[in-house]
Amino acid sequence: MRLVDHLNYRFLRALAAFFSLLPRTLATAFGSLLGQLAMLALPKRARLCRANLRRAGFDERLCPRVFRHLGRMAIALLRSYHTDIDRLVRQVEVHGFEHYRQARRQSERVLLVTAHLGNWEVLPPVHVHLAGRGMRIVVRAVEQPGVNRFVEEIRSRNGIGIVDKSRGLRAMIKVLRAGEDLGVLIDQKVRPGLGVSVPFFGEMLPSVPVASVLARATGALIQPVFTGVLPDGRSRIDYLPAFPPSGDDAADTARLNSLLEEYIRRYPEQWFWVHDRWKYAEPMVDVQSRPASQ
Repeated sequence: MRLVDHLNYRFLRALAAFFSLLPRTLATAFGSLLGQLAMLALPKRARLCRANLRRAGFDERLCPRVFRHLGRMAIALLRSYHTDIDRLVRQVEVHGFEHYRQARRQSERVLLVTAHLGNWEVLPPVHVHLAGRGMRIVVRAVEQPGVNRFVEEIRSRNGIGIVDKSRGLRAMIKVLRAGEDLGVLIDQKVRPGLGVSVPFFGEMLPSVPVASVLARATGALIQPVFTGVLPDGRSRIDYLPAFPPSGDDAADTARLNSLLEEYIRRYPEQWFWVHDRWKYAEPMVDVQSRPASQ
């Protein structure tokens, strides 16, 4: 690692130590302020956030709340560096874990599907704790090596393995066939021709069918699970009923998009609206005339 990368890593370690010493309420207030400053410092992202909110039918005035939420989640990630798993679990409300247990009874292979919603980073360590088994998550490595090292240390400490997205489907299939739980995110943009076109908030968007493709290739059950942050600052994790792949990638992807929409409506300021999800949206005129399976 270059000197600058090492310094960045040490700086994050120092920040993590500092924020871990603060009461949670004070650290949360710092996070809100950080998010507010980020909105002012990143005008292009703020404009994208407002445009995305309007496009999905939400009030663009939610944008400051979106940035404040992201700031709080950044501080929560820093604090998690020094938070033991028992303490972390006490800060989380879990619903529907019996759906995962049932999925495990039905299949040796379970694919957890989630999104950049709520406090999504809390899901893997809590899942590992509750399931009593390790898991791997598919991520794209952070370009800054010092930051990437810091984040990977947080994850690996809690029994979470990493599958770099650049390694492709073969690496993900290998994990599932070995009987390990695998977690994937489904809410990022994809170029036309690399995904399936399915509805999302009233428009047809190219979407990655990774969940159904992996499930078909391995016989895994698809386990939707989403997170949200409650008014008191605790996180909530909802496990939904698992289902087998139907054989129709577009239909399964549309089903997952529909579930994600439902949860975004529950926690509208907690989704990653600063991502250009609508970049490759198809013309609105096509939405009413095209079936979801195309």
